[in-house]
Amino acid sequence: MNIVKRITGLTTTRKLKSAVENTITADQLAELFRESYRTNAGPAVNQTTAWRSSAVFACVRIILAGMTTLPVMIYDESNPKDRKPLPNHWAMPLLNLQPNPRQSASTFWSCLIADKLLGGNGMAHIERLGTGRATGFTWIPRIKCQPRLNKQFLRLWYYYTDDADQYRVVDQDDIIHVPNIGWDGEGGMSSIKAGAQGIGLGLAAEEHSARVFTNSARMDYVLKFPNKLSDDQAQLIVDTILKKHQGPEFAHLPGVITEGGEVQQLTMNAKDSQLLEARQFSIEDIARFFGVPPVMIGSMQKSSSWGAGVAQQAAWLVMFNLQAQAESLEQEFNRKLFLRTYERMRFNFTGLLRGDIEARFQAYDIARGGQDKPGLASRNELRAMEGWGPIPGGDEIYDPSKRSEGNEG
Repeated sequence: MNIVKRITGLTTTRKLKSAVENTITADQLAELFRESYRTNAGPAVNQTTAWRSSAVFACVRIILAGMTTLPVMIYDESNPKDRKPLPNHWAMPLLNLQPNPRQSASTFWSCLIADKLLGGNGMAHIERLGTGRATGFTWIPRIKCQPRLNKQFLRLWYYYTDDADQYRVVDQDDIIHVPNIGWDGEGGMSSIKAGAQGIGLGLAAEEHSARVFTNSARMDYVLKFPNKLSDDQAQLIVDTILKKHQGPEFAHLPGVITEGGEVQQLTMNAKDSQLLEARQFSIEDIARFFGVPPVMIGSMQKSSSWGAGVAQQAAWLVMFNLQAQAESLEQEFNRKLFLRTYERMRFNFTGLLRGDIEARFQAYDIARGGQDKPGLASRNELRAMEGWGPIPGGDEIYDPSKRSEGNEG
């Protein structure tokens, strides 16, 4: 059955049916499932094969590890000078605990962001009450969803297969859509597509190395004799060496070779060296496409650049990558959930300091203020960040102008 007819069978109006038939074809939807990019190195690169690249896996893992550790907060921003947190807001459990019955919040964010990075678009269906309030967010795998611009209504419609294998057509207001860079009017560009050549080179190099070891084409040393040996003599020498030197109990015993034989160790040739260089280049190239410092994915060739060490590069990851990831998610959720209110969703980046107690407490010390520096937060606010209860008199924010009145912070 034509897939368009199956889609239109779920619609309720003649106008919608006509719009759907003019928007997507079976061939276009089938092309989505074949989305793969040929490379000069040989291997085809797509969202599935790219996961086999250790550099791609590491880049995505680093970004997800940073983003999924960030708590999500809801604020009342009706007064720009007095942003108030709303810890009991109805959306807090959906964003921090369970957005749908099948996923935890951490898994949901991982799937959404990974699809954005690898497939170009992270998408989720907003489940709503009749009043319009969201009751959950169902992640839609990129491979199952195709956004199309409906030219009649000038709106994006999303065609996807739900968990019950039913084809659905959903308007843009009910879809969370976080595109990667390279927006073309319907979606973003996949990092896999942009970095296909580098990823393909890495996959080809790894495949070549594996085949070398699988086929035993690489020898560590050879035995050389001045005269030609018969097949039986050659086999006897090999069997003798294996018998007397194979296994941990015979390791490092001195070998004796008769009949003028000598051992020659094989060194890495130029072709092998070029292979290692190609693999190293592939790692750095992939890191550039994902915006991750190479040292953070295990590339130890260069531990610093521009005079900055590993710690500074980690800070760059937050400033030039994770904050942009957070901003794109915040804007999409806010415009789909809180467009006509003053409520706003924000990621709290203090969560990244959870694993560094020294840096965390130094930040608290600065926030508390002291001497001539005004405080940014009260002691009870800082204690709450650690999950500690309030203390008497801990709600005041330090003000150096009140020191004479006994305010010592």
